[in-house]
Amino acid sequence: MITMVRAASRMAFAEARVWGSADCWSLTPGRLAGEGRVCRIRLQIQGDAGSGFHLVVEPMGFFAADSWHTTEAEAIAAARSRFGVGTEAWSAHE
Repeated sequence: MITMVRAASRMAFAEARVWGSADCWSLTPGRLAGEGRVCRIRLQIQGDAGSGFHLVVEPMGFFAADSWHTTEAEAIAAARSRFGVGTEAWSAHE
């Protein structure tokens, strides 16, 4: 029996202060100098129940980074915790 797993793709936007350069950035100052800059951040959740979900974080002008989560709800909770992006902010994305 073949089981079809529905892939998810959702998108939302946030703003956050980012430190570093295009290829080396952080959401906390840490060892990176300067005051950082506030950036618009594109968030995407991609994945499915069989493989898990990635929360992709892409500050405009910086490379994308991601984190892996067992469920889509966990990925949404991580975005809420880090960026204040609630469930209602997410839209389906192709």
